[in-house]
Amino acid sequence: MTNETLHPKGLSAWAGAAVFLGAITCAGTILGFFGRWGWVLELFSHFRPQYFLLLAMVIAVLALTRHWKTVFVVGCFAAIDFVTVFAMYVAPSRGEVEGVSLRCVLFNVNTANDRHAEVAAFLQGSDADVIMLLETDDIWLSAMRELLDRYPYSAAAPRKDNFGIGLFSKLPIVGGIEAMGAAALPAVRAGLTIDGRELTLVGVHAVPPKSGEYAALRNDLFDSLAGWVPRLDGPVVLLGDLNTTPWSPYFRDLLARTGLSDGRRGFGIKATWPSFLGPFGIPIDHCLVSDDVIVKDFQLGPSAGSDHRAIVVDLVIGTADGG
Repeated sequence: MTNETLHPKGLSAWAGAAVFLGAITCAGTILGFFGRWGWVLELFSHFRPQYFLLLAMVIAVLALTRHWKTVFVVGCFAAIDFVTVFAMYVAPSRGEVEGVSLRCVLFNVNTANDRHAEVAAFLQGSDADVIMLLETDDIWLSAMRELLDRYPYSAAAPRKDNFGIGLFSKLPIVGGIEAMGAAALPAVRAGLTIDGRELTLVGVHAVPPKSGEYAALRNDLFDSLAGWVPRLDGPVVLLGDLNTTPWSPYFRDLLARTGLSDGRRGFGIKATWPSFLGPFGIPIDHCLVSDDVIVKDFQLGPSAGSDHRAIVVDLVIGTADGG
């Protein structure tokens, strides 16, 4: 067998490029595990699916050029990313809960988005019991007025920046908007009663971690949630743009400290941002639930002009007798 057979013409250059790309991607894989050391390092934790796809392509090129030792090394890093991503497709081991159904929609509509009619059409067709809208201003609330008249119970705090929020419910609510965290941004904390079962619904929009200061503000919001969520009685559902992914150490801390579970688990990655990347984006819009809430379905809605995709979550809320 000739050397040309082992290394077809042109593939040597491809192999060099693959090794370079593989080295960068392997570095990202490792750096993501050191997210607690700084906000920049935490950013590397969010791209596990992308790392796996890139490393799979690198392995394919290296296999074609018979660089087997390098294939093995890169394969080890790819396996690390695969395991972390595959966990999103494994449903948690939880018993059946007898209870009542609740459909929730979370949608970061993007303050600058002017496709109000498309958003309204989606929300109207969603048949949601509760809708949590983020980045809402007075223009958005006015545009949604006809639709939201079908939701007689609401709590809203429109803002000109990107941190307006609103809860719209077919069910009676108690409570509403309050400032949360060091940034004092509006959040929703509302009690709902559904077929005699009380539920606490939380809605938040965390600051994006685009600097050390902003990352600290986001983490402070998580600290605030960890301080009072465990003290709540009964089922809890948290809907929010948390500006973090399931692979961040701070997201794992939030789950551990609040006792909530990731509603996405068992349904896959379900990337929501940026919407133009479709399935190649990252999941930063979340539904977290307490142990007496079962997630029956977790689906993505459209973007309708937003940089986020909506999420539609079907829940079963445990009854006082069965849950």
